[in-house]
Amino acid sequence: ATDTLVVNASSPKIIVLKQVGTSVTGPFSSYLAVALGTQVFYQFTVENAGDTVLNRPAGGFVSDPTISGEEACVWPASLPVADALDNDHIATCVVGPINHSFPGVTNTATATFVGALPAQTDTSTAVYQTKNITVVKAATPQTYNAAGVVISYSITVTNNGAATLSPPLTITDPLTSNETCPALSTVGDLDNFFDPNEVIVCTANYTTVAPGDTAPNDQVDNTATISFFDITKASNLESSYFVPVAGNPFLTINKSISPLTIMPGASGTYTVTVGNAGSVATSANILVHDTLPPGVTFNPVGSGGTNWTCNGLVPLTCTFTGVLAANASTALTINFTTAITTNDLTNTAQASGGGDPTCLPPPAINDHCRSTVVATTTPVTLSDVDSSIENGQLVVRFGTAIEAGTLGFRVLTDRPGAADLQALDAGMLRGQVNSLHPQRYEARGSYVGQTQVYIEETAISGKPKVYGPFPVGVQNGSRSITISTDWAEVHAEQAQFQLARAQTFVGRSAGTAQAEVSVDRDGWVRVSHEELLLKGIDWTGLPADRIQLSRGNQVLPVHYEGPASFGAGSTLSFLGKPVSGSLYTKTAVYRLQIVAGSAPAMTIVPAGAGDLARGTAMPDVFEHAPNRTYDFASPTDDPWYSFRARRVNSPLASATETFVQGRSQHRRAPAC
Repeated sequence: ATDTLVVNASSPKIIVLKQVGTSVTGPFSSYLAVALGTQVFYQFTVENAGDTVLNRPAGGFVSDPTISGEEACVWPASLPVADALDNDHIATCVVGPINHSFPGVTNTATATFVGALPAQTDTSTAVYQTKNITVVKAATPQTYNAAGVVISYSITVTNNGAATLSPPLTITDPLTSNETCPALSTVGDLDNFFDPNEVIVCTANYTTVAPGDTAPNDQVDNTATISFFDITKASNLESSYFVPVAGNPFLTINKSISPLTIMPGASGTYTVTVGNAGSVATSANILVHDTLPPGVTFNPVGSGGTNWTCNGLVPLTCTFTGVLAANASTALTINFTTAITTNDLTNTAQASGGGDPTCLPPPAINDHCRSTVVATTTPVTLSDVDSSIENGQLVVRFGTAIEAGTLGFRVLTDRPGAADLQALDAGMLRGQVNSLHPQRYEARGSYVGQTQVYIEETAISGKPKVYGPFPVGVQNGSRSITISTDWAEVHAEQAQFQLARAQTFVGRSAGTAQAEVSVDRDGWVRVSHEELLLKGIDWTGLPADRIQLSRGNQVLPVHYEGPASFGAGSTLSFLGKPVSGSLYTKTAVYRLQIVAGSAPAMTIVPAGAGDLARGTAMPDVFEHAPNRTYDFASPTDDPWYSFRARRVNSPLASATETFVQGRSQHRRAPAC
């Protein structure tokens, strides 16, 4: 008898499903439209769909380079073959919450296993997009003086999210009953959906009645609410005010800001326009009361206007001493400067006086006597973005004011037809890592109808931060950055601090031009040109590379910062160590003197990112965290803080610098 045994090779198979939701418990789906600022969670479901056991890799079954957190998932050691008794061949993990900077994200995860052959992987993609609309209501006219006046309203709706919104579009208004909106098929790409960046304008009107009947406080207040299938949002409150035909002035006020984009540490202007909608001229001085936001300082230079004076106090009060005729207006300019930490420029001005009995000084409030402008500064890193179309290419030029832990930048665009943002070109613009000086960058790529650009910054931490969107063809921000820093005061404070350090130095025999520095503990010793002058040692104008450091008969390298000729602002630094093993003293004496040739210099290897050669042996190494370095861009409120590579108050890299002392280096090496 014969028989045949057929052995089939194993067929391993892994399946992964990635989904997104707004809660750790779900529900989860492959696509999600979320409100602006919503945190999202990702769920990974891994299934063994083959006929052999799948073992877990060291890093877990799932990898996802675009988010962080999946590496912490707790997966079983293996996934068995499926059977009818249970579902232990399936495992899940939820990661989040995650705050994405992108308005729309397409995110892909990859599942793998080890042990079984042949090797196989699977991928799954989840997409979320932010949904957001703005609803702005405007009334014409804003004042009325009798019953029967028709007030016309325009309600402008803009889709400024990344998600396409679905019909129906509805509008509700508690005051009017004749609201109308054009069909969605009449705007944008003429389809029946409200796509990103599309705008639609609805209208309504209202006929006034006698003051006091249905308009409390003799004014008509009105809002409108816009709804799509996906989102509902109310408009601003828009008011029209009753103005008597005769009798009193009636003040109105409007406040604006310029430029629209202001860097922290830069200057700007609030413009306050005060009008008289009454039928008679003002009969008294008009006052504008303004409490400027934190970090915003009034600048009297150029402030004011015809018949305007400002007292410069906090809160600020400006006085108009002229006469404002009926239906006339006057403009007040309030110039200001911002602190480097300022991020909110939202501000309210209030008018009083002029003979208008309804406009009283604070704390009294009457809507037609107040005006608010909402504004913020631009992010501290980015100063300006300018995009243009040149010879069929989209060219994006931008600048930074400062960089802290910045490895590089990419320019992203809203390429038509793509579900997520696309890089303008394949390369990354190399950043400066840490810089307190303005930098310029430029990227180019094919123009295929993009309307917005984003700047993606990659930090040492590896996590990107996205600025934008910035409309194509529009200049955003300013290349002119002014930061008000009293460097004389900074230098004076630093000098006093250094003098208080555990080090002293004296001049010895001026004819031989020597200075002695006494050191009684391990530390980084710094001597400035100004400190030497205080001790009567003047090496101004001498070649800096002729300044030699020695301890006893041993010549040591010294680190020099400053111009080629020793002078104002020049500093000498070295590693100081006390005497060891002595019963009598710990104080070591170092000597600085002028020599005929070049003195040994120190090589500095800065901590940070980069392809730095790894040393295998060196005579001496000293690591230190410098004491109280002044930094106007400090991430804390105190600009005097221990220098560290920081980003959003989180350390990014080592806070140390390594100084290597050489044995026989006789030339000055530039600092890295």
